[in-house]
Amino acid sequence: MERPEKDPVGEFARGMGCPLGSFTKEVKTYIDETTFDLWLKRCHKANCTSSELLRDCLYILEHGKTPSELSADDRRALLQSEG
Repeated sequence: MERPEKDPVGEFARGMGCPLGSFTKEVKTYIDETTFDLWLKRCHKANCTSSELLRDCLYILEHGKTPSELSADDRRALLQSEG
């Protein structure tokens, strides 16, 4: 599946992170073909790669928010404290 172009603003690159730290640890697993096909469809619908969606899922499970949401909260708090 081809991935549409995304606006790079706000996107995280390898080695970058969120207020909790840099993305430096790898998470890897194996799944069956049917689940993999369903996962790829979900990634395509979300307009992201498998790694991006898996990262978001892990952060939602552990922190209740995606890395982007955590960063936005951090920036919001900074802006409100300066206002």
